[in-house]
Amino acid sequence: MANYYNKNQPKYNWGDGWTRKGVTKKQASYLEMLSGKTNVVLVNTEKMTRGTASGLIDELKRYADGDPNSGRYLERDFSSYVEVN
Repeated sequence: MANYYNKNQPKYNWGDGWTRKGVTKKQASYLEMLSGKTNVVLVNTEKMTRGTASGLIDELKRYADGDPNSGRYLERDFSSYVEVN
């Protein structure tokens, strides 16, 4: 398994180095858009990593789709970044 960027391989084969860097502008804007569609308020994205942002994006998508457990996961796993209303 490679641990470097290769656009010809799925991102999960790039290694986990990408997850430790800071949030990208695209991730931050996508998080704002998703939170606007739901009853979730973004509190803080400054100390968030790319990996955490990726997980939060996935969870917000589930929440927007009506997953009954997603609100609980947002409160438990992402409480330092979002508030669920």
